[in-house]
Amino acid sequence: MGIKHPVLLRLREETNYRFAAEFLESLLRKEIPAESIISKLYGAHRIRLVNEMIENFLIKNTFAGKHPRKSLDPVTEIQQRRIELEKNLDYQNLQTKLLLGKLPELSDFKPIYGGYSSEVRRVFELFNINNLKRKCGVPAVAHLNRVASLIWAIHMDTDDNFHYIATAAFHDSIEDLLNVIKDDTGMKFSIDRLDDFQTFLVPEELRRSVLMLTNIYDLILTRIATELRNEDKAFRQENILLKIDELMSSTNRPSIPVYMKIMRDTLLNTVIEEDILQEAKWVCYKNLYINQLADYTKEIKDFRLYQIKAVDLSDNAHGREALSLEGRIKNIIKLGIWADAGFNMHSTWAPLNNYIMEVHSEALTHSRYLVIKDLLEPHSSLDFLYSSLMKIKQLESIFFVENPYN
Repeated sequence: MGIKHPVLLRLREETNYRFAAEFLESLLRKEIPAESIISKLYGAHRIRLVNEMIENFLIKNTFAGKHPRKSLDPVTEIQQRRIELEKNLDYQNLQTKLLLGKLPELSDFKPIYGGYSSEVRRVFELFNINNLKRKCGVPAVAHLNRVASLIWAIHMDTDDNFHYIATAAFHDSIEDLLNVIKDDTGMKFSIDRLDDFQTFLVPEELRRSVLMLTNIYDLILTRIATELRNEDKAFRQENILLKIDELMSSTNRPSIPVYMKIMRDTLLNTVIEEDILQEAKWVCYKNLYINQLADYTKEIKDFRLYQIKAVDLSDNAHGREALSLEGRIKNIIKLGIWADAGFNMHSTWAPLNNYIMEVHSEALTHSRYLVIKDLLEPHSSLDFLYSSLMKIKQLESIFFVENPYN
């Protein structure tokens, strides 16, 4: 089925994989699986119970007007380059030192980062000094190096200028370091000093690109959450809007109020009822951040920045097992959001379109994995069946499309 991804290759070793895969395909066609398939997975004695559970699910979730997304067999450049890096000693040497918390020598950076080696080494040092970790416990700097090294392996840069490789190395620098490091006078940075931070850390010619890869809305909402907490105010939608107004009138950085105004208009027209902070961030990610990145790359007629984001998301998906279930599902949906926004650009540039197909396929592959894995659980199997149905609903945007040809 499309991309030969390791996560599904492992599942294929399971005895009942074929039956679970057919079971899923029936559900996506909005049909009750054949009794022979149900019997293989759940036993003949539970056919009625399984039918009842699925009928109840399909009545409540009709997926009206939507069709199962077709599996693709795309060009798999991101995956292939990741495999190639496993054999590259320049990358492996650098990555090993970063994983061990060491600061590699400048000469270790040269093969991958070229003329930006000293600047990249400096930002990596700041990640190490502040002991920044991913949720899986791996040093955060390892993610930066993986993404940038993939851009290097893809040969995105021409004429040995290393611009996109360096941009990828800096892509999380604002979000991860802005509220952590201090300037040369010992003063902390913050969203109010975003321009100062960029001047302090990011090479001038990379600043616009790094800024566009940064989810500024996430930083603003984090700042608002901190202020509301300090003022002992509830994190409610109306308080968020009031705080945005307050910050817009107080900040002297011209770029930030632009983001705040757009965010305010979006949140004002969105109903958010639970987990306000995370939902507000999610709304801004889906409706603002990715679309603005897509619009910018289309405007400047250079889609490579948008491709860097795809490599970033793919790397996050690659380490998805370390995330909570909610985090894994959100990561998969992010892949779909990126690919859909990319598709809507209607680009004729083959490298971008290949990435769109690959990322869509990766999202579908990971979605299938989550559901099929539940269908293969031998214990509490009806509970896991229910869980698999809920995952189909949560991943509706990945499993289904309105256009049957996509």
